[in-house]
Amino acid sequence: MPFVRRHLVQDRETGLFLGFEDGDIAPCRLVKYAVVFECEESAVMTAQQFCDSGYLLFSFFVEVEE
Repeated sequence: MPFVRRHLVQDRETGLFLGFEDGDIAPCRLVKYAVVFECEESAVMTAQQFCDSGYLLFSFFVEVEE
């Protein structure tokens, strides 16, 4: 099985992750509810839009089925 790269975004000021609530991007406290972005570009663009005081971008690899 191949591995693919995924991304999470965390707000620097609040420490909250970007997640979904009612279909919209919203801050969430737990990483298990965070949005997993498939591409770095969309994660960065979303972070710039929702994180006023900066953000942390976490990248990791997950195993996917072919």
